[in-house]
Amino acid sequence: KTPNIFSFATSELSQDAILSWLIKWADDIFKDEDNELCLLGKSILSLLTGLEKEEIHSINVGRQWCNIDIWVEINEDAFLIIEDKTGTSIHNDQLNRYRKKVEDEYKDKRQKLFYAYVKTGNESLSVERAIQAQGYKPINRQDLLSVLSTYKGKNPLVIDYRLHLQEIENATNNYKTVSVDNWRWYEWQGFYKELEKQINVES
Repeated sequence: KTPNIFSFATSELSQDAILSWLIKWADDIFKDEDNELCLLGKSILSLLTGLEKEEIHSINVGRQWCNIDIWVEINEDAFLIIEDKTGTSIHNDQLNRYRKKVEDEYKDKRQKLFYAYVKTGNESLSVERAIQAQGYKPINRQDLLSVLSTYKGKNPLVIDYRLHLQEIENATNNYKTVSVDNWRWYEWQGFYKELEKQINVES
């Protein structure tokens, strides 16, 4: 098994970097450079915003504006912010604060404002509902994997990131086949995620 960069680059800043890098590839200027990566970038932006891939042409992306993890200017009329999480969750009313900042700054500059919450660790249904109630689109690990699985290129960063997420997914589902004596963090999370589908858990 070859080393995976994301086994070492485990912080949210590392994930900010790979997501920002992938999104930047969505710009039409990179079609001739690497069409597969360009299409992947457009697919990820489509997942985050609901825009059609064919609508996405120009991209300006940055990080850590007013504590917002990732911001993206799309074409001339759209703006996206991403709150990016690996293992942590929402706190200190951050989503509402970020949304207000964007609305104050961009409501007269951009017609379409999008808010996405990306979590590659496991999140409870109650938190996902709270995120949606604050106007954000929750994007989970399975959502990202469904897009990354369409990539047919050979870029090692993309392949490593996809493998990294798949390993978390596999570990989360291991509770189905691994003896409970050997359950670790992800197995327990997978078990409780199954439970909350069966019973009404409010928090």
